[in-house]
Amino acid sequence: MATKSGSNQLIPNWLRKLLVPWKITLISILASEILYAFFYITTLYQYPTGWYGFVISFVIPVLVALPTSSFVIRLLNYADNARERLEVETELRSRLLAILSHDVRSPLAALNSMLELLGDDLTEDEVYNLLGELKSQLHFTKDILDRITLWARMRMQGTHELTTVELDEVLHEVKVYTERFARPYDVNVKADWPSGLHVQSDKDVLVIALTNLANNAVKYSPANGTVTLSAETIGNKVILKVSDEGRGLPTEDLNELLSPKISDDYAINTDSMGVGLFLAREFVELTGGKLTARNLPGKGAQFSITLGAQI
Repeated sequence: MATKSGSNQLIPNWLRKLLVPWKITLISILASEILYAFFYITTLYQYPTGWYGFVISFVIPVLVALPTSSFVIRLLNYADNARERLEVETELRSRLLAILSHDVRSPLAALNSMLELLGDDLTEDEVYNLLGELKSQLHFTKDILDRITLWARMRMQGTHELTTVELDEVLHEVKVYTERFARPYDVNVKADWPSGLHVQSDKDVLVIALTNLANNAVKYSPANGTVTLSAETIGNKVILKVSDEGRGLPTEDLNELLSPKISDDYAINTDSMGVGLFLAREFVELTGGKLTARNLPGKGAQFSITLGAQI
């Protein structure tokens, strides 16, 4: 969720600290008493009941300023909250459009290419193999849409219930997805993790995050390169890693890719890995994890998901 800042509020923070009902009432009382004291000293002192005005100058601000200021402050807070919710919803729509473009366009283009091939003169075996690929791509596209729907729902809810997850199942499923995605790139997928690991998280979320990281690693790996899925425990933490043998990433790109917000360049250039990594980071952080990245010695990059206490 977006956080409030003094730059986008109706009233700056320094002024908001002064806008407290009792402070406003006290200032009103002092101003009223000072004003009446002036009139009393100059004119009203000669009347026996003139001092009554000091009491009235005290009572009126209490009866008027206190409830009025309380109402106005509540109204301003409501306006700020409504403005914040609108900003969050606008940002959510922008992110969703970027993610849809990033994660749905590629499989749809692949499906379109396969359908165009059906118009060519193909042998029976070639048609059979092509239909198998079509089925695989349709399944892959459906999975992507399911993931995006899950992400949008989690973002709107703001909270998510965590359960005990068996990492063997998660990593095996990610390996299957990644191997399917890696075939056209001629990239190998290697798995290396200890069995029996459990974490408090969400299975679907972990599968989505790891699959996005692994698919990005495949795209930026050289032919005959290897993408490695691994896991290890450090203290009471479980760390899931996706490593590739590509050219690595410049330091400034690492900072941009793991930024809480998508820059205009990354939002427009959806062919970059920025939006995919953004989606992975979103899912990881929504379940209390943390996504980090580093370049490996020699060549390649490694993205790591640090999860909570091991069960």
